[in-house]
Amino acid sequence: MGCPYVGVISSNDPDVKLSYAEDMIDARRAIPAEELIKEAIEIYKERGDKVGLAKAYRYYGGFYKSEAFERYKAFYRERGRDVDSHLDESLTYYQKSVDLYKETQTYDGACSSYFYMAWVSIKKGNESQACEYFVKSLEFHKLHMKAHPDSVTILPKGFSSWEELIEYDLKEFNCYDQPNQSQEF
Repeated sequence: MGCPYVGVISSNDPDVKLSYAEDMIDARRAIPAEELIKEAIEIYKERGDKVGLAKAYRYYGGFYKSEAFERYKAFYRERGRDVDSHLDESLTYYQKSVDLYKETQTYDGACSSYFYMAWVSIKKGNESQACEYFVKSLEFHKLHMKAHPDSVTILPKGFSSWEELIEYDLKEFNCYDQPNQSQEF
């Protein structure tokens, strides 16, 4: 597989480490990506930085659902890791991030993590759970916008608001046909 750390620049800044980890994930280089995320987690823990730790957990959730992880499943399996539950690991780390984001009232972070949890749930074939996470994402988006009305939300092309995006997803995945799903926002 070659040397996994070629091109990885050293930094003691956990935000820089996460940025590099994201680059490594995009380049499908799982080994250095995971190490950078782990290093960032340790630094945030040492500093007592709960928002930073939540961010690092969110990145770890993304790592476990990434193509980079998929590409290296054999590598991890050979080293005794349970690679078949990687989507559960993804949800676990996203939930850890949500818990810290709620504790610190970082509502945009919770919104983002719930949104990603919805997509992981879809990947697992659990659309009912995805629907719940989409609704929670919208709830936290609204809390964030109430606290920070001048915030700008970056959206995929074709959508003019987070509400519109979530409405689309709720319809796309038949969430209104699911038990306990309200049609009111």
